[in-house]
Amino acid sequence: MDFTVNRVHFFNFATFKDKYVASQPLRARIGEYCALYVDENSKPLESPTLAVIDSDYSFNPLSVAHLKDLERYALALLFCSIGGKPETTVCGSDQFTLHISEAG
Repeated sequence: MDFTVNRVHFFNFATFKDKYVASQPLRARIGEYCALYVDENSKPLESPTLAVIDSDYSFNPLSVAHLKDLERYALALLFCSIGGKPETTVCGSDQFTLHISEAG
């Protein structure tokens, strides 16, 4: 998954981490967080998707305004489908985890 909605860019971390996250230490740290999400066999999931606003891939703390914008986009996605198949168009809250850090 790699797409942009207005000011927000969503990308699959496993697939696009080298393309969008230039800092190797930052990639490693984000990878540690993503590795916490595992399947029923305790294997790390390949599905964590990150969102950045205004093409800022530094992952520095966001302003309050940016946090509110990002939250609005994420909440809107809870009610729509990203998948292309009709049988996958219903999404539930168990498919999304919204992590928002406080502004610095």
